[in-house]
Amino acid sequence: MINILTIFMFVSICVGAFLLAYILINGNVHYMKYLAAMLACVVIYIFGYMIELHSNSLRTALLWNGLQYFAIPVISTLWLIMVLLYVGIVKRVRSWIVLALFIIPAITYVMRLTNSSHFLYYTGYAFNMYGEVGILELWKGPWYYVQQIYGCIETLLVILIFWIRSYMVSGAERRSYRILSLISASTTLSILLILFDPTNLGLDYTAVLFPIPLFLLAYVIAKQDFFEILSTARNQIFYQSKEAMIILNDKHRVIDYNLKAVEFFEENGIKLTVTDLNMFYDENVTLIETLYSERVEIFQDTFNDGLRYWEISSNMIFAKKGIRHGIIKIIRDITVEYTERQHLEKIAKVDELTQLFNRREFNERAAILIKQSKDKDMPLIMLMFDIDHFKRVNDTFGHQAGDKVLKKIADEASVSFRNDDLLARVGGEEFAVILPGISDSKARLRADRYREKIAAMHFIESDPSYQITISFGMAVLGNQMSLEELMGNADKALYEAKNSGRNKVVKYS
Repeated sequence: MINILTIFMFVSICVGAFLLAYILINGNVHYMKYLAAMLACVVIYIFGYMIELHSNSLRTALLWNGLQYFAIPVISTLWLIMVLLYVGIVKRVRSWIVLALFIIPAITYVMRLTNSSHFLYYTGYAFNMYGEVGILELWKGPWYYVQQIYGCIETLLVILIFWIRSYMVSGAERRSYRILSLISASTTLSILLILFDPTNLGLDYTAVLFPIPLFLLAYVIAKQDFFEILSTARNQIFYQSKEAMIILNDKHRVIDYNLKAVEFFEENGIKLTVTDLNMFYDENVTLIETLYSERVEIFQDTFNDGLRYWEISSNMIFAKKGIRHGIIKIIRDITVEYTERQHLEKIAKVDELTQLFNRREFNERAAILIKQSKDKDMPLIMLMFDIDHFKRVNDTFGHQAGDKVLKKIADEASVSFRNDDLLARVGGEEFAVILPGISDSKARLRADRYREKIAAMHFIESDPSYQITISFGMAVLGNQMSLEELMGNADKALYEAKNSGRNKVVKYS
């Protein structure tokens, strides 16, 4: 019997030592040090108990029992801290957490070392040989029960955390959480067996039964790389990402998030927690509705009186059989590139000097207006106008003065014509206006008012008496007429206005 038990415990020590070495070499995730510390304590505990069983005197047995108490009080506490970090309930272990969780194990350690002075941990002990096995019989004191119950509560919390977590995920990850829940349950069972000792043999059931969870833990790590690959990826890609990231399950419940996500949501009035997305509707409806979309969305917010733009993309999480069970939302600040893109798009469409549409954009929009007018059988007028004797302005007062004239002409045109009218600079000093849904008489009236307004204005600061005038050519859209034909007719009318004295509106006929 003793030989079988010794071999079993020796193999368990070897497995534990291998796992410890594996984690120390490869485990660069923040919570791995707590798993490593727990495994080291377990190895010390099993080793101490294995030697205790081979003791031949009370003094030797107590010595090896004392070695075990360097590890026993903190095993369940370390396991609980590791789990809290792993599932993200806490992001880092603060000093108050250490103080709260380790205060009872610390008292236990002192109580065990000084037991001979007060006998509050063990009220007494004896040593008996049962064949080849040396059993240290210990009569439990009040603090012994405090420590064991405390350890039992911690492992029950771990079981509860893993089990609840398993309902938030699916597939292989759910199975992993439930396996870990069963591992933790076996330690709780061993603690209860020590407290009640149903066989009255005086065996330490935790030391004997704990190798079973160790083997299960080894199985989980070897088969699924549950801690190493998954955790390292999460640490390096998820938690250390410069982009805000949140994980949602298939029911849009927040499962996990990184620190950048916390900062992003706080700036938008939301304190991020593990809950359903719809719980945040009251805080920021626009953001939550954007997050519900599975397309790439652009979200806009204000920061320091300026606009910021965020790209929110969705990456689906699929199980092995192709069943979707989650979404990773990646929130990236694209303010610089978005504003640059807007600027480039604007440059491609808008004349830089006058801020009116350029000829290319005018042609595209005009073709749409012409098609709509034909489909709805509505009238459409085109006006072409340019500045009379503009070359004389440049030659006399310089190109800078000419640019100011062009800018002022454009600004006044934007005010004088309707928002529905299409206005553009189509040449050096030539402008075009399309007026949809208006009669030619009303279009002429608008052109005349604008022309008279320009003629009455002062453009040249150095010569206030210098008058700037403009000439108009007007054309009416016919049923079979194309944009090129319409512009050609308006241009011919403009040419006629120039030849007949300028500063007038001429309709093509």
